[in-house]
Amino acid sequence: MEVGLQQIYTGHADAVYCLQKGIADQIFYSGSGDGFVGCWNILTGTFEKPLIKASGSIYALALDMAGHTMYVGQRGGVLYQVDITRKKTPKAVEAHQGDLFAIAVDHSRQSVLTGGGDGFLKIWSLADLQLIASFRLSTSNIRCLSISPDEKLLSVGLSDHTIRIFDLDTLAQVDVLKGHTSSVFTGVWKDSTTLISGGRDAMIRKWKLDGHWQEQMALPAHMYTVNHLLFSPNGQLLASASRDKEIRIWDAHTLQLLKVIDRAKFPEAHTHSVNRLLWMNDHTLLSTGDDKRMLSWHIGD
Repeated sequence: MEVGLQQIYTGHADAVYCLQKGIADQIFYSGSGDGFVGCWNILTGTFEKPLIKASGSIYALALDMAGHTMYVGQRGGVLYQVDITRKKTPKAVEAHQGDLFAIAVDHSRQSVLTGGGDGFLKIWSLADLQLIASFRLSTSNIRCLSISPDEKLLSVGLSDHTIRIFDLDTLAQVDVLKGHTSSVFTGVWKDSTTLISGGRDAMIRKWKLDGHWQEQMALPAHMYTVNHLLFSPNGQLLASASRDKEIRIWDAHTLQLLKVIDRAKFPEAHTHSVNRLLWMNDHTLLSTGDDKRMLSWHIGD
């Protein structure tokens, strides 16, 4: 597998915690500890006007493409609803008592889901941010939310080491997955019956629904926390980002390691924790982290 660094994007004054693809293929957004949500053009390498300046660190971004609306999760629990066309004034609600770590947009039910440091899972109206439902899942943080491709199930990763699976139609909890030995930071669906998770135990775990949920594989993946996992758009590759400063590329079907991206092989790779990944297309992977930079990588044969 051939890997090459294409572009370095700088401008944030603090660690970058989240990335989100825009409506246009060449646009992406970044959320940082400096409170800015930046807008970037990947083709020209240019920084566009900031989408919003919040009062605290930005930990989560999610885009409703149909509504041209960005949802922004902030330290301290504030949820922003931002019109990316800048025709409407941003709306903000005090969503959580703790930090807001995770957001997912449920297009089928026209709702946005949030998870925070207070252990609450909350569901809001996509149109006006009215609270629809609220559930206290744990006294520990909710760190990640992910909706299955068929939009029927929700996975919730928590700092109590568990993954909760919910039926989105009934909002009933249908299972609790136990296997991680520390906080679950990331979960991604390969298909509607296969979930891949990672966390502070530095493991990647594969879960399969076959009558009931069971762990199929436990893979020592990194030296430190697995911060993020993401499949390529064509479903052939899985990328992982870690506190050990590395990005790893895996075969999505076998979980065989294909490539390690680190400073030993790429001198301009990340110098600190890699917090987030974003596939712009099947061959372009963005990464970002505590070194305040965003890097664009070409991934291909």
